[in-house]
Amino acid sequence: MGQIKIGDNPQTIDPNSILELEGTDRAFVLTRVTTVQMNDILPLRGAMVYNIDEKCVFQFDGTRWRSLCTENTDNQEISDFTFDPIKNELTITLEDGGTKTVSIDEFKIKAGGDGDILTTVGTDVTWIKHTGAVAESFLASIPQVIGKTFTDVKFGDNGVVDTSNFTTTNTTITIKTPGIYKITYRVSLEFKSGNNRSESEFQLTQNGNIIPGSTAFGKHRNSRNNKDTATATRVIEVSGSTPLSVEIAVQAKHSSGSAVLQTVVNATTFLIEKQ
Repeated sequence: MGQIKIGDNPQTIDPNSILELEGTDRAFVLTRVTTVQMNDILPLRGAMVYNIDEKCVFQFDGTRWRSLCTENTDNQEISDFTFDPIKNELTITLEDGGTKTVSIDEFKIKAGGDGDILTTVGTDVTWIKHTGAVAESFLASIPQVIGKTFTDVKFGDNGVVDTSNFTTTNTTITIKTPGIYKITYRVSLEFKSGNNRSESEFQLTQNGNIIPGSTAFGKHRNSRNNKDTATATRVIEVSGSTPLSVEIAVQAKHSSGSAVLQTVVNATTFLIEKQ
């Protein structure tokens, strides 16, 4: 097989070379063409030219010319793919017939229980039981007499409480974390004694300050129709750094009439939900 050496040391050529260029003061110059001229050439796969419009070397891949400056990846379309459910592997077939098999065990998600929530724990994912960010109190016993001035309504310690977000007392629910909260109260009053038409008034407070838009009213006619229920809902935003201590209370007062009013057991509730 013939061999050709051009440049320095023409007598020295590697036995596996067909053509060698050697020199320290001259360069090898590829065929220089415009984009139009290059696209008119359909050579063997692997052929190279220098595109003077793009100022870059292009290589022919058997179908089209590819820039060696901007196309550093083998951009091929996926012609087919298969999934092995036993091995949990996805095999991708490229347009040139090449294949790539990828294990997707890392992305495999096992089913949780009914009502569970998928959440991240560090770099892992896991299912957790959802209890809901709520705090509820309701009056289960011992009615409270409502006086002529605003007083915190007593709800007792019955109900469901998410202790990561709330703490409760006999009369308050305290919010511990920032967020948007929906507050709902329902207070039923009845005559403890007397038979005169009476009226009542209710409001929410936040750390002792009245929450605007939270007022409700009740009207109690006589001993035959002496129960009335007031209800209101407000949405507030709580901000700041954890841990917080935002105390929410429901206040009530006997605003008019001479009858004695008291709360109704199992009809007086206080609920806060984190949205």
